[in-house]
Amino acid sequence: MEFLIAPSLLASDFSKLGEEVKALEKAGADWIHWDIMDSHFVSNLTFGPPALKALRPLSSLIFDAHLMVEKPENLLLPFAEAGADSITFHLEACPNPLDLIKKIKALNLKAGLSLKPNTPIDKALPFLESLDLILIMTVEPGEGGQTFLTEQAEKVKILKNKINSLNVSTLIEVDGGINPETAKKVPQADVLVSGNYIFKSGNYTTSISQLRHCV
Repeated sequence: MEFLIAPSLLASDFSKLGEEVKALEKAGADWIHWDIMDSHFVSNLTFGPPALKALRPLSSLIFDAHLMVEKPENLLLPFAEAGADSITFHLEACPNPLDLIKKIKALNLKAGLSLKPNTPIDKALPFLESLDLILIMTVEPGEGGQTFLTEQAEKVKILKNKINSLNVSTLIEVDGGINPETAKKVPQADVLVSGNYIFKSGNYTTSISQLRHCV
């Protein structure tokens, strides 16, 4: 099998984001993962819609916006207008996930749902048939460079079995401490988000290829 690879711009050189995006596309990345943090839901503060909009003309890759924010409903339209292809919000930040999923799809975007490590996978299962992707966090959201939490691999396995039983096409995305060794712990995943492993490798083409073919 081959994973789809979504480099996380959180680990990139912010002084040359445009060059980074072009280099990632040339190196074979499938998606560009945007970690959107508001300094409330998580402590860090990162990108807003203007940053994504500025880079949108530079790449044809899927722009995957992961909203780690308290009120994701306020950012759906701004990120849609900026050029996002998919928007993923956190279950923990939304009292009515199905309503938000419908709003994202009404904007002609792919809808994703993400879970923090301490959130049981059972809480996401009722929404699988409505989702385009589900993002399993294998670190606590908010900071790059953390260590993969091995116990989260069981969530991915459970999720894949449920997806297969429902015969739906929901993608499983995994984010946090991803490198070729940790990726082997989640062979059921479809998309790998990786930051430090790619950006600190010195060779984006090689590191992306190693991730894609590690299982």
